[in-house]
Amino acid sequence: MKLLINVVCAAIALVPLMSHASESITRAQVIKDLEQLETAGYNPGVADDSYPENLEQVLQTIR
Repeated sequence: MKLLINVVCAAIALVPLMSHASESITRAQVIKDLEQLETAGYNPGVADDSYPENLEQVLQTIR
């Protein structure tokens, strides 16, 4: 029983570490991606009701 409790406690302690194990995107990569979108014609500063469609169109041209 003590072994089971120790295993459960260890698993609970390791869950947060495993969730942060994935590589995160850097600020430089975000800026590079935004510049690539703007070069393809996307303007993030425009208040527009068709935001998702415009972004999807630009992403299609980039890919």
